[in-house]
Amino acid sequence: MKRITTATVMALLVILALPVAAFPAWNGGHIVAGCPSAARTWYFAEGTTRSGFNEWVCLLNPNEAATTADLKYMLADGQTIDKSYSLQGNSRTTVDVNSDVGAGKDVSIKIDAAAPVVAERPIYFRYNGTLTGGHTVLGASAPRTEWYFAEGSCRPGFDTYVCIQNPSVSDARVKVTYMLGSGGVETKELEVGKRSRSTVVSKEQLGEGDDPAHDFSIKVESLDGSPVVAERPMYFAYKGAWTGGHDVMGAAAPARTFYFAEGSCRPGFDPYICIQNPGAALARVKVTYMLGTGETRTQSLTVGKRSRATVVVKQLLGEYDDQAHDFSARVETTNGTTIIAERPMYFAYKGAWTGGHDVVGAPAPARTFYFAEGTCRPGFDPYICIQNPGASPAEVNITYLLGDGGSTTRSLAIAAASRQTVEVKQVLGEANDDSHDFSLRVEALEGGKIVVERPMYFDYYSTARWSLTAVGDVNLGGDVSPTLAARGWAWPWSTVGDLLRSTTLTFANLECTMSYTGSPVPGKTFTFRGDPAALAAMRDDGGVDVVSQANNHARDYGAQSLLDSLSYLDAAGIKHCGAGADYASAYRPAYLDANGLRVAFLAYDEIGYSSWYADTGFPGVCDATNTGQLAQDVRAAREAADMVVVSFHWGTERKTTPDPIQTSLARLAIDNGADLVLGHHPHVAQGFEFYNGKLIANSLGNFVFNPGSEQGRYTILTRFDMDSRGFVGASVRPVYISNCRPQLMGGAEGDAWISQVAALTRALGIGARVEDGVMYFP
Repeated sequence: MKRITTATVMALLVILALPVAAFPAWNGGHIVAGCPSAARTWYFAEGTTRSGFNEWVCLLNPNEAATTADLKYMLADGQTIDKSYSLQGNSRTTVDVNSDVGAGKDVSIKIDAAAPVVAERPIYFRYNGTLTGGHTVLGASAPRTEWYFAEGSCRPGFDTYVCIQNPSVSDARVKVTYMLGSGGVETKELEVGKRSRSTVVSKEQLGEGDDPAHDFSIKVESLDGSPVVAERPMYFAYKGAWTGGHDVMGAAAPARTFYFAEGSCRPGFDPYICIQNPGAALARVKVTYMLGTGETRTQSLTVGKRSRATVVVKQLLGEYDDQAHDFSARVETTNGTTIIAERPMYFAYKGAWTGGHDVVGAPAPARTFYFAEGTCRPGFDPYICIQNPGASPAEVNITYLLGDGGSTTRSLAIAAASRQTVEVKQVLGEANDDSHDFSLRVEALEGGKIVVERPMYFDYYSTARWSLTAVGDVNLGGDVSPTLAARGWAWPWSTVGDLLRSTTLTFANLECTMSYTGSPVPGKTFTFRGDPAALAAMRDDGGVDVVSQANNHARDYGAQSLLDSLSYLDAAGIKHCGAGADYASAYRPAYLDANGLRVAFLAYDEIGYSSWYADTGFPGVCDATNTGQLAQDVRAAREAADMVVVSFHWGTERKTTPDPIQTSLARLAIDNGADLVLGHHPHVAQGFEFYNGKLIANSLGNFVFNPGSEQGRYTILTRFDMDSRGFVGASVRPVYISNCRPQLMGGAEGDAWISQVAALTRALGIGARVEDGVMYFP
């Protein structure tokens, strides 16, 4: 391969450094049907604080007087956690479930309030590290012995679950019946422990297939009379591209009629109506669509006994970007049978926020509907969809109960047999404060009856905070080997291990190959090969989670030694990036979990040998001067992860200021979506700088090393505090390397050294400060 010159890189940067969109962490949308009446007790079967999930409970107190709500969290192992909240009158309260129960819990909830309230539970997620979105449900006001779900699928790209809560003091025997689109029936029985929850994974029983036999409806029933609560979350990559998830609380019973306020056949929206017939006779069904223009359309179908049918709405209404393609619907039987109806809808909202949402239809119109959740903060677009299925116009009041205790009311008229959509931000505006969180009361006046739903689309940022320790060159071979052989593998980490292990993740540049094979590259002055047995201590004592192998020592002992090194890292549970067995594997990011956020690590070598760069069938490292590939990699990682960290082996040895190529490559990475850039190779620390709000650590210096100069013994240990949007703050500690071991510096010498690093950083535009021997910024 031909090595690209620095001049060529600089020219390419002008073309490639185009601003990249700030990809959201977890975008999507959710919807909920309004609650016709408040209640003192609410139940939620689904809930989790596993990695990649943020769970909330929104509580609306529609009463003038304040009240209290007691939350009982029921964990999968039968343990319970109790919390109590005060709710101000005519206001909403938001509960952070992750904070209440801690991380890594599957949880159901029972809420007991002193006065009638409304409870809703939104969850935002990055499911399996890849599918982003959110869903929400209104709680169930009572457990029951039967629950029904019209929708469910085990087609490729769809994961359907059934969450069952048993709030009673004795175990419950439960049966799950799947009524398949092919007309078949499958059943599963299980026991749900007292005050606990169980999750049924539908694919474990039904398998996966792209046919009607893998579409299904569900009936959940108690076999011993113990009342339970059931929800059905479903996660998906719809059409392989629109990722998200939706969730519904089960229908309490079949009915002859169901109503839906929301629906759209505009471009970017795919609505369906799923109809379950749990009975023993064929059901004849009529669907009436009430369009935004006031017109109506109808269609008829039959649904076989103990089966389900799916209506593809666009096959009747077509697709167009106008009011005639917004609709509400009434689904009713015409032969006296009873059914359950759901309306899932998948979308690419504004062409950017993809996902899907779903509701079970309302069994009847009502005068009043309540919603606990709603926000007009930046990144959230809430709407109110109101259906008037009656023969006369309906006058409607919408009262917004704000998070700061205020309220505002708006009125509108809904034509007969029609629907109307309210864009809430046109009423409340947008701002990042409590006054732009709201609950709702929607009331029909003068005897009118309506159906109301509240869809909300979002660009949600996780509340997770995480931290990263980053250190520079770690050499566990070469002239460090005798020291490790004499003092043990844990020696290099013995004074700094506590700090390295204290952060969520720890990164290092592994400046050697780890192998027992190979011979030194002829003619190379320094060749480093370490004993793979040292990796366990780097992981356990040093807390290192991920390393870069994109450096000028990765092939010091040949191709097989590099392959061995990657294999030994895998066996030790240490992620790696920047090198691989071939081109594709070398440029593949390392993905790590950071308190529920997915972090991608990429690494590139700028100063190595051109003959070492990975190619088809050729083990090697990633080429930093292959800027087209670099930009493509970062953009792809940005789409697949919440955060992107890019590491570069670059610069000039013993130089304390960055070279122009360092600055150019760092900016290229950030322009294409990197959140943090980490540099190494100069063997001395360089200053830190910001570019477009993202941090560049130009050189982290040596760390576990036997430096060839006294200057190289002075280095740093850096902690970055991060959230889902990026950098929050940094602390940089002075370190001195003695006998290959880094150790923290104190006293006047430590103050003097870290003050030098602060001066280098200030020269690059960051107002670094030194307090008690530690450098902090911003």
